[in-house]
Amino acid sequence: MRRSRRSKTLEEAIDIMWKGGIKNDNLDPKLKRRNLRPKDLSQLVAFIKSLTPEKKLFEKPTLP
Repeated sequence: MRRSRRSKTLEEAIDIMWKGGIKNDNLDPKLKRRNLRPKDLSQLVAFIKSLTPEKKLFEKPTLP
């Protein structure tokens, strides 16, 4: 079974989560809509991006 992507960017994914997720049978009832400011969104995006390194730390070795 092929799954479709619901968001193309980190910002879109966070926006979906802010709004309480996508309705489905497996949606966690603790995931609720949040009323947050655009500043909160930009700060969260900046934080998450800071956790991801810009460059690969090392190249994957080639096996003989």
